[in-house]
Amino acid sequence: MKKIYRTTLLGLVFIFCFASLSWASIYTFMPPDPTVYNLSHGSYYTWGLDWGLPGGENITGASLSFSQIYNWNSSDNVLYVHLLDVAASGLAVATDNNTTDDFAGQGLKLFEWVNLPDSPQNLTYTFTTADLGVLAAYLGDGDGDFGFGLDPDCHFYNKGITFTLETNAVPIPGAVWLLGSGLLGLVTIRRRRVKGCD
Repeated sequence: MKKIYRTTLLGLVFIFCFASLSWASIYTFMPPDPTVYNLSHGSYYTWGLDWGLPGGENITGASLSFSQIYNWNSSDNVLYVHLLDVAASGLAVATDNNTTDDFAGQGLKLFEWVNLPDSPQNLTYTFTTADLGVLAAYLGDGDGDFGFGLDPDCHFYNKGITFTLETNAVPIPGAVWLLGSGLLGLVTIRRRRVKGCD
């Protein structure tokens, strides 16, 4: 009887430990169109993603990276980047004749990079806690789309843009706890019956 009790107890400890574990996932997205390698002053760009957060997962981090980005010369320049709640899937390009932020008032302005050098560098914007809250709201609004608005007010070359999203998921803790509690109850009842027979 002690052996059965010990085995059951070890099983319960395993279940309770298993319930508290979480798994991390990393999702990576890149624009499908190489047009973004050549961000022109005369255009602004919308990059839309049609993607929903898998059930049971929570956002823990996000970043937007530009690989080897540089301005075409050493003149004044600025790159505006916004997180958008609604954006058509894929890359869209529109004519920009302004020297201001074409996405002003739309979505969440993540940053503006001012006077990038004319030598290539890797730039990464890491989402703040507040940014992650807005991103989670955009992903949870049921329409399954969100995106980025890019407005280059000069001419930027780069070798790609990457959006990275980190999540964690806890495996159905309620069901696991319920199973563990049920097993513990059965062991307790069985022990009482066995003791009563002695």
